[in-house]
Amino acid sequence: MDEGFTIWFDVSLYEQITPISANADWDPLAWDPDPWLPDDGAYDAMALTDAASLADTFVVSFVWRGGTDVPGSQFFDVYDADLNVIESGETAPVPEPGIVILIGIGLLGVAGLGRKSQRNFLTE
Repeated sequence: MDEGFTIWFDVSLYEQITPISANADWDPLAWDPDPWLPDDGAYDAMALTDAASLADTFVVSFVWRGGTDVPGSQFFDVYDADLNVIESGETAPVPEPGIVILIGIGLLGVAGLGRKSQRNFLTE
């Protein structure tokens, strides 16, 4: 028990970090970056039970201050009951929904062109 993880949010890019949801096996906590120190903000979750479930998603809300750039990956630490870091890494960046939609439309267009050229080949 008392295992958990922390996801760090860069002081220059994020503010208003707020936990939205986590399953009952976890106790989430968040704090904002402090530009005066400067110190990164974080989303932290502590397991409340042994073998806490990771099957559900953890949802956190934040304000992106990075301008028009897409939010990138986040550094994280996984720690044990004695708060020793046992693993560190980086999350994968999440693409904006608009980008995913554009890629989908592009793939549909390519598929449609492939069908049209195949149809033209068959009628000649």
